[in-house]
Amino acid sequence: MAVSDPMTPQELYDNYEYKVTAKALKREYPWILDVGVEEDRINEYNLIFIDIYYDPYMLEDEYGWGLANWLITSIEDGREYNSPYLSTGFKCTYEDAREVADEIYETIKDIHNSPAMPYDLKLPGTRKLAIGRWVVPANYKDTHGIPE
Repeated sequence: MAVSDPMTPQELYDNYEYKVTAKALKREYPWILDVGVEEDRINEYNLIFIDIYYDPYMLEDEYGWGLANWLITSIEDGREYNSPYLSTGFKCTYEDAREVADEIYETIKDIHNSPAMPYDLKLPGTRKLAIGRWVVPANYKDTHGIPE
């Protein structure tokens, strides 16, 4: 699919809408550590799929979901864990995790559609942000430790 308004990774990182979205998500959801993108995939679609880096233990505490064994193993081994679905890292139903993902997507959409966001500071053309992957970073254990 041809992208209507191609962007470089730096243009995306410098974009006001992207910055506001990343900051709002981290403020609204303390378990979101960061927001990023797979830079080589920015121009595959008009949607720009963002990676949401999260703290699985904070999320577990907030929603009461247990961590899936493969997520725990990944953290203990120092490997990145990523999935297109939040539910795959937890002992919860797809529907429970989908509610959280939908709430986050609504926040992203509300920022994009906000009349307070000047048009010239939004993503260009028909470009929009969407959730691509849920990621626990490879260095999670080193930077956050593992709760006892």
